[in-house]
Amino acid sequence: MPVLKQSDARRAFSAEFKWQLVQESKERTLSVSELARKTM
Repeated sequence: MPVLKQSDARRAFSAEFKWQLVQESKERTLSVSELARKTM
């Protein structure tokens, strides 16, 4: 049986976290690249 690496696992984000990212992108408080790094 193959072993999954952390990079192979699918991440799940809460609805609250997703909403926060949307709000931050609309307010332009963070750049798109900063928002992407926040999800890592």
